[in-house]
Amino acid sequence: MYRGRGRDADLAVLVDKSIAARWWRNERESIRVRWPDAFYSLRWLIKAFAPFLYEATIRERKHARLTVAARILEINIDSLMDAGGHFDVELFLMPIDWRIEKTLNTSAIEEITDLLNDANTRGFLHRIANDALRIA
Repeated sequence: MYRGRGRDADLAVLVDKSIAARWWRNERESIRVRWPDAFYSLRWLIKAFAPFLYEATIRERKHARLTVAARILEINIDSLMDAGGHFDVELFLMPIDWRIEKTLNTSAIEEITDLLNDANTRGFLHRIANDALRIA
């Protein structure tokens, strides 16, 4: 789980490498961080002062990712909504060896996606590898 300023919980669900590769391949465009490099580090300003704007920019992609991940994992996504009908969780299907201690295992990630070539996505993955807590 990633600890950050967001309203949701980011869960790295550990799955077989072939399942992770399928999800990352099929959901590539909804996973890729789209903020321009120059503004990526400032996204916290929008999250803090205009959360509705931030949410509006990612809502559809986030829902698509969650729907596909839930289908693969055979999870009822309705159970992941809060009382207001919002999703409070985001699932990332990761290979079991996606990190070594608190470091991203880049070779394992390179086997499932080419998104490490995207600087912002790579930065996101490094941050969640460092901050993730094992909960099961």
